[in-house]
Amino acid sequence: MPGTTDSYGALLPAGAQTYGHDKDVFRNGHMAVNTLAISGGTSTLRYLVSGTFTGQTGVALKSDFNQQNLRLNLNYSPVVGLSLRSNSNYINSLTNLPQDGSNTSGILLGSLRTPPEFDNNKFLEADGVTQRRFASYDNPFWTMEFNTYKTELTRFIHSTGFDYDFLEGLRLSGNVGWDRYNHFNFQRLAVGASATTGRLGAIGQDRYTNQVINTDLMMTGKYRVTEDILGTLVLGQQLTFTTRNATGASSSSTIPFFDQIGAGVTRDAGSSRSESRIYSYYGQLTINAWDRLSLTGAVRRDAGSTFGDENPVHYYPKASVAYRLSQESFMQDFKGIVDEFKLRFAWGQAGRQPGTYSTNNLYGVGGLPDPWGRGTSANRTGQSGI
Repeated sequence: MPGTTDSYGALLPAGAQTYGHDKDVFRNGHMAVNTLAISGGTSTLRYLVSGTFTGQTGVALKSDFNQQNLRLNLNYSPVVGLSLRSNSNYINSLTNLPQDGSNTSGILLGSLRTPPEFDNNKFLEADGVTQRRFASYDNPFWTMEFNTYKTELTRFIHSTGFDYDFLEGLRLSGNVGWDRYNHFNFQRLAVGASATTGRLGAIGQDRYTNQVINTDLMMTGKYRVTEDILGTLVLGQQLTFTTRNATGASSSSTIPFFDQIGAGVTRDAGSSRSESRIYSYYGQLTINAWDRLSLTGAVRRDAGSTFGDENPVHYYPKASVAYRLSQESFMQDFKGIVDEFKLRFAWGQAGRQPGTYSTNNLYGVGGLPDPWGRGTSANRTGQSGI
């Protein structure tokens, strides 16, 4: 019992070899980051090419992280008043870990529940195949060797835009953006893992694909009413299209030498897809007076595919007033102590885009695609059998 002299069992014989199970599963981690960048150009063309390469070994055995980040930025001014830009970024990362989860195959769970005289470093029996462990928990070194988790991310981000000053005080700006990523997760609990039914092993895979395309168009006009008063009007639109796909599959009671879903006797799978779009228009007027006073009023109009039929459009107004007290004559004696002192009051309304299809009544289908048969059920708004 806790608090008694026999809390941890009988005393070990004098001179018995013991092992530090709170430390032996760890190692020193290392990380290296290398970056190469090249930039240059002319009076009309500028460029930047860079690459960053990261390699890291984790504190647990069989854990590492590698990432490559490549970037290309271009800016081109073919004529006075017109500027074109293009930015591209490619990212690829791969993470390898021992199994990721809190279960009886966990590294620390098995390690800290092993008696100090049991050497976990010897994780195989004399036959070279059977796991050597204490009690029902997996040997942590066996887990780090055979229970694996891998996650890979590939992402590409691109934008192309322009700024055009076609009249004095008037600027037209536009941008098209694209963001796409693929995220893949793979987990293998080997045959013999205690976290699986009957220690027969399990495999899980998940893949997520996300794509966002957006376009922006904005007109900015500046007009000086008097020498001390400047008005700025911004009108713009923003369109955003989002697509998400997810697939997942798992299997259990697997054969030991094949790490694919088909290696399992019992299999399950699922997938989903969602699409959404939002159309936004906005206007903002700002007045700056006497290098002290700033007044701003704006409104944004959002129409989204996820808003539903009853309220397909929402408006979000805002207003603010700011005053720079630091420009007043009575504040000049405080220069060097208080260089900028501004009072600002603001009010606005904001909203959050509803989740995809959350306003719809949808059908759902579930089943087990296994070789012994298929059970399928359909439901609508959570009511089975409808």
